[in-house]
Amino acid sequence: MNNYPLVSIAILSYNTGNYVIESLNNVVEQNYPNIEIFIIDDCSTDNISVNLIKNWIKENTHLNLTIHANYRSQNKGAHFGLNEIIQKAKGKYICMNGDDLWTADKISYQVEKLEKLGDEYAMYYGDIENIDAASKIIEHAEYKHGFAKNFVIPTGDIFKESITNFCFWIQSTTIRLDLLKKINFKFDDKFISEDWHLIISISRYYKIMGENKIFAYYRWLDSSVTRRLWTNENYHNIIFSQFEMILSFINHPKNSAEDNITIVNKLISLLLEIKPKNLKVRNQILRKYLKLLIKANFNRNVIKEGKKIKKIILN
Repeated sequence: MNNYPLVSIAILSYNTGNYVIESLNNVVEQNYPNIEIFIIDDCSTDNISVNLIKNWIKENTHLNLTIHANYRSQNKGAHFGLNEIIQKAKGKYICMNGDDLWTADKISYQVEKLEKLGDEYAMYYGDIENIDAASKIIEHAEYKHGFAKNFVIPTGDIFKESITNFCFWIQSTTIRLDLLKKINFKFDDKFISEDWHLIISISRYYKIMGENKIFAYYRWLDSSVTRRLWTNENYHNIIFSQFEMILSFINHPKNSAEDNITIVNKLISLLLEIKPKNLKVRNQILRKYLKLLIKANFNRNVIKEGKKIKKIILN
């Protein structure tokens, strides 16, 4: 096993039923021999998920896998579960999943690449395809949200690219766990776009490598948390969450002046994206704008764009 660094696998379950079993089977079918598996069921209420996981573990004792399972009696959310696993995991690398699937060589391929890249690089990532409830690839354009065909994937020092709404899926990555712990990264439940928060945080300290290659299959379900959150009615709350997330990186000690300008421009564009329907949302936009003014030391571009902000508030 010395030639195969330990990889920690994080599997989160909440009312996922047979999908989590499919994901677990997908993990053990990977062509990589040195893994530990962490499973957290976040207080499922469907009366089947926990029993399915327990039975799966019993049925796979012959594999001699190191499996850590935690069946919560209280729902604490994905952020809390991932932070717990990051803290307890012992691998050099970590891969995270829920009810989605990976290509058969996802772990072995990405670990091999990262081993050759060395300590400058903390993540390897790629593209996804969408699958339906029956694990069949979805061809309909409405459900496509992978990379465009000729998309040039940013690699290396990609902090600025990650700020400007960089496309990224946590399922498609392998991450250097030791480097993640070194920067003391923690998922924050204030930030809805946890994938985005992760890649910004890593890219602020380390380089990232990726390629336009399918590594994961995202399960597109109407019942998923993402589908329920990303609605037109909730859109402004998503934007406000993303605003606070990106704002937290302004004036970071590692930022250049250009980095801060990139952050300012992105934050302004987020506020301009909102079409307020009531006074409460308009007041929230105004407060965010004033907060940005102060944090950005009354940056000229923030002041300049103030007229546009005022216009959307008054309309």
